[in-house]
Amino acid sequence: MNGGQQQQQQQHQQQQQQHKVTSWMRHLLGTVPFPGPGDPTLKPDPNMPGHFQQKWFEVFKQQWKDYYKSLEAVRIGNSTLSELVSPLGLHNVTVANPAQLRRSIGYRGAMHRLRRVLRDLQTGKPVKLAVLGGSISWGSAVERGQDDWFSLLTSRLKAAFPNSNITGKNGCVPATPSSFMNMCLEQYMDDDVDLVFLEYATNDGWDVNNINRRKTYERLMRKVGWPMLPLLQSPGGSGIVG
Repeated sequence: MNGGQQQQQQQHQQQQQQHKVTSWMRHLLGTVPFPGPGDPTLKPDPNMPGHFQQKWFEVFKQQWKDYYKSLEAVRIGNSTLSELVSPLGLHNVTVANPAQLRRSIGYRGAMHRLRRVLRDLQTGKPVKLAVLGGSISWGSAVERGQDDWFSLLTSRLKAAFPNSNITGKNGCVPATPSSFMNMCLEQYMDDDVDLVFLEYATNDGWDVNNINRRKTYERLMRKVGWPMLPLLQSPGGSGIVG
């Protein structure tokens, strides 16, 4: 395949992705009927209780619709905020509603670093991801590199932002606390990473009253430094340091 064919193929894939996003936005904004239980694009678990089926197709539908309408009111340059985030297709990859997603975040921070990462994704700049933690994020009990959550997230971002060169490095080590990563961070995380996830919920979080563990975790956060730093599954809810 020559360069021209590769470019045509990439353009075709991008058009397909945009068509999919546009179709979902039309569902959400009411231009066309929202998918029902028989629609192949939206299939909840058949064992789901009836009351949750109703939430899925009625309550959640309206909440996502309201959420995207609120994003329509915010413009960045020539695009609305809903147009900028629509490639992520949040309504298509989660059974949660917008309110539940908001409650899952313990602290947002200033978010300026997250905005920088999103701007780079939107403008096609390269973005490097990393995750540090234990066996949960390493990929225990799943097909590592394919079905672990970090690989799924990386794949999702690549599909949503095909013009950006997105790479991910899994620096997790099973059965290790944050004190281990404090000692050898440079071996598991690149210096020029843009977005780093920290996940030590089990290996640090089993003793939330241990002051030394808290200090060690904070020391690791400070050593990671500049990149956008989401903290996953921290005691009392997840947190985000922007």
